[in-house]
Amino acid sequence: MREHLKTTNIGGRLTRVPYTSFFLLLIVFLLAEPFYFSDPMNGGGLSPSDRARIISAGGPERQVGLLLLALFAIVSLRRHRPSQFHAHSCLAWPALLFLSWACMSIIWSDDPSLTVRRVGSLLILCMGAVAVGKSFSYRNVLQFTFVGGMASVVGGVFSELALGIFHPFEAEYRFAGIMGPNFTGWNCSLCLIAIVALGRNKPHIVRLGYSLVFVGVTGFLILTKSRGALAGASLGLLAYFILVSSWRRIVTVVYATATIACAILLLGGANTGARLTHALLLGRTDDPTTLTGRAPYWEGELLPNFMKSPIAGYGYDSFWTASRYLQHASAAAGGWFFPDSHNTLIEIALGLGAVGLVLYITVFAVAAYLSVRASDSSPGCTGPFAAAVLVCSFVNSNLSSAQLEPYLGSFVYLIVLAQIAFSEPPVRRYVSYVSSRYYRCALHLQQRTR
Repeated sequence: MREHLKTTNIGGRLTRVPYTSFFLLLIVFLLAEPFYFSDPMNGGGLSPSDRARIISAGGPERQVGLLLLALFAIVSLRRHRPSQFHAHSCLAWPALLFLSWACMSIIWSDDPSLTVRRVGSLLILCMGAVAVGKSFSYRNVLQFTFVGGMASVVGGVFSELALGIFHPFEAEYRFAGIMGPNFTGWNCSLCLIAIVALGRNKPHIVRLGYSLVFVGVTGFLILTKSRGALAGASLGLLAYFILVSSWRRIVTVVYATATIACAILLLGGANTGARLTHALLLGRTDDPTTLTGRAPYWEGELLPNFMKSPIAGYGYDSFWTASRYLQHASAAAGGWFFPDSHNTLIEIALGLGAVGLVLYITVFAVAAYLSVRASDSSPGCTGPFAAAVLVCSFVNSNLSSAQLEPYLGSFVYLIVLAQIAFSEPPVRRYVSYVSSRYYRCALHLQQRTR
């Protein structure tokens, strides 16, 4: 696949910016994600019967998008020799066991055809993530995450302006874009992490430009009023700051932050706490202790269903069959109803039982450990960014059950896992770097002596 590439110098080596791959992957997720151009705040205005039909038959746009991703992955992976695929065994084994358990769940699934489609979608996403992780450099992944987030914001603004629903100064307004506020907020949170990583160690004028973009994306993230996305972005950026900063700098920032917080509480008056709480809730008036109704729903509706099949579950991502979806929708009696579990851990527990849940948590924990350990290696490594993405996605996914579905945020999460899994140990990377420098110096001397 021939591409128009721009070459840049990063960390002493040349990398390329695969613009064609960026564009193709954005097209893939334009088709695969549930884009709503008419009524994003209400899921496109789809009725329960329409959603049940999509669950039964699948969306044709998503199928086309996944087919394109599979073709892209096959072409990309053919460029690499089998000897280049050496994964960390401590991460590869739980990941392979999780995928194997998901495939085996077709046997006991309530709806085998639905499980086959969901497992196939997961395998294509993983294959695409491995292909991108092997063909993209660390900086390419940063650029792709940044471009994807900016496309969500810019596309969302133009969409809402065209529909006449862009009213950022109204109290009840939530910036939904073309995907809904939670998914737009998720893309914004990952974009913020990519901006910080891209601007690191750059000249002052470049950092200033990234800072302005950071402020703008933060504004749109706040406008989504997605508290999960905001919490994910905050904790992800905190993880990145800790991993790239010295202990002296961390202690200084913590001390300054605590001092400012105490001064605000002491000098702000009696209503300071209430005003801060209102600000942290992004102006939303629903009860935060129930997580917008999620907690009672998990306890009263989903936990009893989990206890009916606690070991193996109902089949990977197959608890919400068309009949079960319609049953829960009718039980809501026309009131507000969750179309899914709104929690990745609960969704995996329902689909794959306790076995799948333990394997999934193991994959995340091992990846987080490897990313933190990699942060101490050579400059420009993927460790801090990977850790920030893992933290951000994990926090956000506990309020949204889309972690392993074909969404842009999920794909970035899987790319990071793939780069961690196939990354070289620091010692091997250093030896490879020294060897390549020695080879270039010897080649340069040979050319000069001719």
